[in-house]
Amino acid sequence: MFAKIINRSTRRSGTRRRALVARNSLLAAMSVLTLSMTVSEPMVDASPNSRNERESRERSERRSGRTATRTFSSSVPVTINALTTANPYPSAIPVSNFRRGSTVTDVNVVLQGLTHAYADDIDVLLVAPDGTSTILMSDVGGNFSPAGITLTFDDQAPNIWPDEAPLVGGTYKPANYGPLDVDSFPSVSAPSNQARLARFNGKTPNGEWRLYVVDDEGLDGGAFNGGWSLQLTTERERDSNRRRRDRR
Repeated sequence: MFAKIINRSTRRSGTRRRALVARNSLLAAMSVLTLSMTVSEPMVDASPNSRNERESRERSERRSGRTATRTFSSSVPVTINALTTANPYPSAIPVSNFRRGSTVTDVNVVLQGLTHAYADDIDVLLVAPDGTSTILMSDVGGNFSPAGITLTFDDQAPNIWPDEAPLVGGTYKPANYGPLDVDSFPSVSAPSNQARLARFNGKTPNGEWRLYVVDDEGLDGGAFNGGWSLQLTTERERDSNRRRRDRR
């Protein structure tokens, strides 16, 4: 009888010790976990570098969201008549749906399918909706005869269209040769004699963009058989709420 009581007491004591050890181990593990969470969280949130990187990324994302590039086209051929204006004159492309406050930051123009017996005769002027204008090409290509080539005009191109060399398809800066030769574009008020697409920077993109083409000599004609296209890149101005957020 006494032996059974002692055995039961010993077993209860051993069980109690094991339970106590298990409880202490669990409490110790919870303390380590709590300490780890408490220490690591503020270290991430309090880092000025992490905060600055996040804010910089958010500003960059907002800025890229304000930029838009769109292409507008007219497939109507432009017939270049000898010693007079082309048909149609002008060839127009309506531009719309840019958001209010958008301004132009870059313009590229593509003239498609140029065929002409004497390239030097061709004068081309681009006019924006507000009347700002620039020469795309004037007196380029010498006495050579381009046939079905596509001309791309881009201020960022590495080279300018040639004066006396044959025209080949590609991307070039606008060019106006013969500064003493003032080009005439009937019905255009005060056309520019400059050849820079950057003249349109800061202008409003929406509205009618017009292409005026003139042949300034007799005998030879041609056409832009594939029409033309206009690529506009714009940036939308920040509204007052975004400006306030960016200053914080």
